Amino acid sequence: MTVISLPLLTACSASTTFIDANEGIDQLSDITGCQISEQDQSFEPAFNGVPPFSSRTCLLDGGEGERLYLSVVPDGEEPLKVDDSFPGYYGSADRDLILAGNNWELHAASYRDEYWPVFKDVQKEWGGKLIVPNGVETPDDK
Repeated sequence: MTVISLPLLTACSASTTFIDANEGIDQLSDITGCQISEQDQSFEPAFNGVPPFSSRTCLLDGGEGERLYLSVVPDGEEPLKVDDSFPGYYGSADRDLILAGNNWELHAASYRDEYWPVFKDVQKEWGGKLIVPNGVETPDDK
């Protein structure tokens, strides 16, 4: 069995203030059924225009080794964008999905149809909308 790692990223302003990733990991686990890692959250400084963030991992059995990325943007901050201003940060932007709502975003650098229900569940729970880069086909388009 392969385990999917879902890092929970909490983006902050350009200051050195960090938002605690532990605040959102329980909600992610409740929605997706993922298992929260026993490893402590990690803190990353600002780099390449990316604000400082904290991360905490939640594990979900996916069977194919796919990786999902969840990021949490605190209230009052602009949602992180998938574009050239974050080189090397999100991987291949043309394979990313963004779930934006109440300053929450969900990213999948690579995804398959079986992960789509996870996106939809999170979208429903958080009241966000899926923002898909131009040209990216989703299971809803088929």
